[in-house]
Amino acid sequence: MSGSTRIDILVFDGVDELDALAPYRVLRGATGAGADFAVRLVTLGPAETVTASAGLRFAADGVLGNPVLPDILVVPGGGWGTRSEIGAWGEAQRGEIPAALAQAARDAPAMTLATVCTGAMLAAYAGLAYLMDAPFERTLTAIRANEKRVPFLGFNAWQYKLAVYVLAACVAALAGALYPMLRGFVSPELMFFETSGNAVITVIVGGVGTLVGPVVSSLLLTALRSVVGSWTEHHLIVVGIIFMLSVIFLRKGLVGALLARLRGVILAADPGIVFDVPPAERFDAALALLGVTSSMLSADAGHA
Repeated sequence: MSGSTRIDILVFDGVDELDALAPYRVLRGATGAGADFAVRLVTLGPAETVTASAGLRFAADGVLGNPVLPDILVVPGGGWGTRSEIGAWGEAQRGEIPAALAQAARDAPAMTLATVCTGAMLAAYAGLAYLMDAPFERTLTAIRANEKRVPFLGFNAWQYKLAVYVLAACVAALAGALYPMLRGFVSPELMFFETSGNAVITVIVGGVGTLVGPVVSSLLLTALRSVVGSWTEHHLIVVGIIFMLSVIFLRKGLVGALLARLRGVILAADPGIVFDVPPAERFDAALALLGVTSSMLSADAGHA
């Protein structure tokens, strides 16, 4: 397997075992099924065992950079259960891990650095971006416009609505599975309206009908809550005001308004420009975020 892709998963004391071991087992299983890559659990320095955040002890397969740096380095999350342990973990890890990653980036400029949460988001984004330009999305648009006429076109509106519900549930389930890796616990408060309300506010402020809108909105609202929350505990009032202003003045959301404005400026400069991107090119652009090309998928399909 000398020509295979090398994937290293960095582990350290306090690492979240689910965040580290789950992708390791999946990738090892894919290797056993014939995938052309080699995956290892690695540490920054020689260590007999690694103690995860929940107390699980396990051995790594090697040391980062020995014998060579990987093609892909996966950095899982981590932390401890109590505040005192979190402080100790932070003092021990925050300095040396970023320094080691910076050195590895300098030694291997072509190496790809990924985190589990970021990879999951990009995979979900790539799949949804493909659906946005697929016949599936066209049918959903028709259902939204006039559901009663869709059956006359040969489509079952109920089945498509059910598929959208299941798809949304899968995305929410993915987010729910990643949440404990960040917080380390799941509280019953997540079942309150505030959680689902935040999701609705994020989509509306960012722009309904866009993929990048909710991403931009979540970044802005999270930063806003952090900044305003440092001043007052009533930061939700500010979020509510932004939500109302978006509903009243930005019907297409922040990103939708910016895109409309940008298109107007571009059309004024070049009236003959075409904005529609063919579905194949949109899908290839989404796959490029994951480092995959459509030719690779075609090759895999041919082998299958």
